[in-house]
Amino acid sequence: KIEKCNYDIQDSFNAKDFDDNLTSFRSQIGWQIAKGMFNLLDCHDLPRFYTLANENLALFKLGAILLFTYLGIPCVYYGDEIGLKGENETQSRACMNWDKNKLNQDIFSLYKTLIKLRKNSPALYAGGIKTIYKEENIYAFTRFYKKECLIIIINNNNQNRQITLPLWSSGIINKNFKEIFSSLNYQVKNGYLRINLNKYQGLILY
Repeated sequence: KIEKCNYDIQDSFNAKDFDDNLTSFRSQIGWQIAKGMFNLLDCHDLPRFYTLANENLALFKLGAILLFTYLGIPCVYYGDEIGLKGENETQSRACMNWDKNKLNQDIFSLYKTLIKLRKNSPALYAGGIKTIYKEENIYAFTRFYKKECLIIIINNNNQNRQITLPLWSSGIINKNFKEIFSSLNYQVKNGYLRINLNKYQGLILY
């Protein structure tokens, strides 16, 4: 039986370690190969990610956001988009539930939003990537292509945080962004964005 995640305990693997690992992996392969990487959260040989996240929608959403916005090709294991659960191989390989009344509407809506964004954003399927923040279990990066730019922010903390992002490092000086889930507007001023984050919150600014 797997041991589920305990997010009340500070893990020694922090945002800097996470970014260092990703950067190291990317440095060992060519750029075209990196864009074609096969990314997934789980599969038939692993526990369902929703189960690993203790069936916590906020934690699950952080993983889904990374899956669809990070460099490479997102792969969705059947049933993840409706909230299927499973701790072992037998449970993870259970049949798809086609009953629309039993699917998790919040997760289904989340996946539809992320899929639509991914299909319509050249910055996500063809653009570059740059880390802009990796402190206090907060990870943020930009995806960009020509004049399009997205800012992805992951707060993997059980507390609210306020941070300032140095967006000048991605060539963003003064610009307005809209967050795709809430439709709230954010303004970058003089190359910086000061932003308040709720606990375990993931944002995509477009």
